[in-house]
Amino acid sequence: MSGSIAFGVSPGRDDVIVTIEKLEAFIGGVWIDYTGAPVVEEGESNFSEYVPGVGYVGQLGEWWCDAHLEALSPATPLPAQIRITARGSEAVPQVEAYVNVYGADGSSVWGGTVFELGTSPTVVTFDVEAGFVGPPWQPPIELPIVVTVARPVMGYVQINASAPSGEVIVTKIETLQDGVWVDRTGEPEPAGQHAGYIEHAPGGYNFGRNGIHTLSPGYITALRLTWYRTGGGVTVSFDVLARDVAESYFLGLFSASAGSAGSSAAAPIVTTVPGIDFTGFSVVDAGDPELRIALPVLVSVTPPQASRIVLPVRVQVATPDRFVLPVDVHVAAAIAAPGASPWPAAPNGAWRAVVVLGGEDISTRLSGRVSVSHGDNQAATAEFSMLPTVAYELDQLIGRPVRIAFAARANPVAYTIYTGVVDVAAIDINTGIITCRCHDQLQERAANLSRDWIDAEVSGSWHVAIDGEPENNREYLEQRIQSVPASYAIDPLGVFRVLPWRGAELRHETIGADDCVDGSLSLDMPSRGEIVTRVEVRSEYRYERLRARGARAQYQQPVTFFQPVISLAGSAVRPGKQMLMTAMIQGATDSIGGWMLTGREIDHPPARTWNLGSSELNPYIWYITAAAAPSFALGFRAWFATRWLQTVTEDYTLTVVCPALEARLGVPVSEQIGASLQAEFDGADWSSDSSIAPLPIADRARFIGDRIVAHQPDGAAPADRDALLRALLDRARMRIHGSTRTGRAAFDLPLRPDLWLDWHITLESSRVRVAGKAAKVSHEMDIQSGAAITSVELAFGLPGDADVAMPAWLLPPAPEDTYVPPVGAFSCEIGTYVGGDASSPPWDEDSMVGFSTNYQDGGDGDAEYYPHQLRVHAPALAAEDRDPRDLPVAALYEIDIPTDLLEMM
Repeated sequence: MSGSIAFGVSPGRDDVIVTIEKLEAFIGGVWIDYTGAPVVEEGESNFSEYVPGVGYVGQLGEWWCDAHLEALSPATPLPAQIRITARGSEAVPQVEAYVNVYGADGSSVWGGTVFELGTSPTVVTFDVEAGFVGPPWQPPIELPIVVTVARPVMGYVQINASAPSGEVIVTKIETLQDGVWVDRTGEPEPAGQHAGYIEHAPGGYNFGRNGIHTLSPGYITALRLTWYRTGGGVTVSFDVLARDVAESYFLGLFSASAGSAGSSAAAPIVTTVPGIDFTGFSVVDAGDPELRIALPVLVSVTPPQASRIVLPVRVQVATPDRFVLPVDVHVAAAIAAPGASPWPAAPNGAWRAVVVLGGEDISTRLSGRVSVSHGDNQAATAEFSMLPTVAYELDQLIGRPVRIAFAARANPVAYTIYTGVVDVAAIDINTGIITCRCHDQLQERAANLSRDWIDAEVSGSWHVAIDGEPENNREYLEQRIQSVPASYAIDPLGVFRVLPWRGAELRHETIGADDCVDGSLSLDMPSRGEIVTRVEVRSEYRYERLRARGARAQYQQPVTFFQPVISLAGSAVRPGKQMLMTAMIQGATDSIGGWMLTGREIDHPPARTWNLGSSELNPYIWYITAAAAPSFALGFRAWFATRWLQTVTEDYTLTVVCPALEARLGVPVSEQIGASLQAEFDGADWSSDSSIAPLPIADRARFIGDRIVAHQPDGAAPADRDALLRALLDRARMRIHGSTRTGRAAFDLPLRPDLWLDWHITLESSRVRVAGKAAKVSHEMDIQSGAAITSVELAFGLPGDADVAMPAWLLPPAPEDTYVPPVGAFSCEIGTYVGGDASSPPWDEDSMVGFSTNYQDGGDGDAEYYPHQLRVHAPALAAEDRDPRDLPVAALYEIDIPTDLLEMM
């Protein structure tokens, strides 16, 4: 349960039935009726039953009537008073009424009183303990702590080589530093008590049987040695350790060993000592190594009454195995709300600036002004000046951590308003004052965010086709946040935050003109010249259709077509024709341009004798022998298939328009955005080898018609196309929304350290009321004058004060190609042409495609004779089948955009 209340009335007798007719709690200044709320299933003392219209009725034989209700949500304030209306089955002069309020963590608070119970309803009111404040009513605050461990620079890094006999000669020493191998061969040893005194010679370093060489200070993570050994093969060990400059204690060892067999100056061995890590170690008084972890964390609790703070600190310790983690917690009172005694900003007033530079509090040495500036989607900057007490090397200030805070002079706890690092340090030659300009490393921090974190915090949409693959996650964040009404920044405690432009996630405050510095209020309306009313989204989705088509060629004649026609008198009226030959069919169908033969059937004439005369008495014999029949053909059927690629482009034009905005401006103002998504297909092998899937063509694959497979792989599938379109539509909507949000309301306040970019402020004056999210917050503390000012810019849009949810885009259906090939696209052209007759037309090679033959009687010298042949022409691919297809799609989306509170009095 998140929070619950157990109401009860105890008469102290088990023969009296108590009925609680009404249960009320005084919360947040109003009485809330909890009568009828469900009881907690696992409640400890639900000795009652709720009867609608009657109340919670106790049980005979029980000493009290108790109703444990699941009635408090996590954000509910603590009840201040309880009011119970109860009656008994008989009057009891002294009865106890009580309440237990339970928190989510098991904590509880009690309240109660004694009253006289009658048989008629009696109302009793009593207080809850005023001193209790705890969860769930002020929820726990989780404070993620980042532990930063600095690398110490050790005084010496020493290398020890040892062998049981012979001499170990090292010809090359390399160290891995910041991921790069550095050749350290020939570096002179540093002077000092820990020097190994093995110097580099022309032949290398001679470690002998057991020698030490010392490198100058530097942080290394691995060592690589090139070496050989004189004499027989033995095991040689190499150790790496670190020594402090002033102490003799060493850290390590990090070791590696290798056999020396077969090594020589011409054939050296390379040995690597990996995993060297001195992180977090320092040496103290020649004693045990100490693990030092600094946690520079300032805890800011909102709401200030929270009684529990959770610090999820995870510490991993390799060695040593014991350390002390001191955590100091200071609790300060809440900062007053605007208009209610804000922090003073008088000369020599009751405030102080706190600046911690590299762990050192330099607040007493500050000079001039301390300024801090936070803004949406940009790095927070700060600047301060100090008069140093010791000589600083300016370059050593670069990169030092900086914390700037603001505090009441009488309060030891300061409120952090900035966390960052020094970016630039400059010195005034005349005064010696050093000025540090700082930033919060937003770009670096953003680049190191994980995509999972960005996706979860930003939400929205993104597609790689819009801007390409980002170089780092900062660019990814910039791209993704363009799809949502939000911005990002690093807060004063150094936490990366994504901030919506409006909603419950922001802190909502009202500031009046009396709270502001005189003359500081200004208002700039949204710029008409920057407003966009419509955005045209253009997107092309391009992919390949892998196509296969099957066609059939067929030809048939009866045997009578070839036979002569004989008169009744027995003479030839018409001579016979040259027969269709099997070889002709085979030659014509084995290969036709661009098609593959997948099957063939040939019809041969029967081997027999025909009497073509008028009778048996007047015969005319025509015959085909058994030997000749297979050479002749009456017809055939042949199946062919072909494959090709066809490019399809779905061309989308989606227009997002805000009609209300166009009506306000009177004219449309348009922009265009777009992106293309292409499914790449390497079709070289597929086009040249018909056996490769998909749609393989093999022998005996007899089919007629089209088979089509769209190549739409993962990453360029229809779902990816839809994701791209939705991402573009989100950007279009946000481009329109963002273009209206250029209004700015600016004002100054006596410095409010708790004011940041997560405030949604309603600014009220006698002339205007305007509300918007803080887009820029700057603090300036003047040490000399005592002035401490917070300057704020609110971003707001057009008037109306209405929120609008992000639309769920209903995408248009994918376009369909309506072209249907004609029936002729699946059959071959084969005609019949007979020459050798006076009526035969002249031979035309181009148009007479098919079977051409002649009458066998060559007596007519004027006759046109044709080549005796068979030609088969494959069907041509129409342009609609072959050429790239462009399929346009258009849709219009009318949207509303959020408006902000803007009232002129």
